[in-house]
Amino acid sequence: MRRSLAVAVAIVGCVLSACSNADAPATSSTSSTVTTSAEASDPQAVGRRIQEFYRTYLDDHTRPREYWVQSGYITPAAADALRQRPGADLVTCSQNPLKYSEYTFSTPKIGGDTGTMWVRGNYDYMSVEIDLGLVRTDGSWKINSFECVV
Repeated sequence: MRRSLAVAVAIVGCVLSACSNADAPATSSTSSTVTTSAEASDPQAVGRRIQEFYRTYLDDHTRPREYWVQSGYITPAAADALRQRPGADLVTCSQNPLKYSEYTFSTPKIGGDTGTMWVRGNYDYMSVEIDLGLVRTDGSWKINSFECVV
């Protein structure tokens, strides 16, 4: 059963990807917000950018939502969706985020300037899946929506 806790913006043409663990190490916590033309359509590069966001977010998830917009990781629409759910962390679909090493990431499915991928939090007793809508704006891939799958 799918229950949407929040959807920031509908992404047209999105297809959920098959499971894979693209657990490549992320770069520094202050990322450039512009991707190169090679990264623009490279799912692995897009996946690394999302992993970088999660690694940075999990280091300090108390930062204001606007910080993540200004850092170029999420869109204003995604920040608005996060704001509408006080007390619930839609980035991790939990009240108690796990360590970064407890998350797995799919390879993004990219189609033009939109894409999708999932992030899975692996608890001892269950897994929580977060479906992400991705969008390329101003030359950079950003998370545009978070959807918790229950």
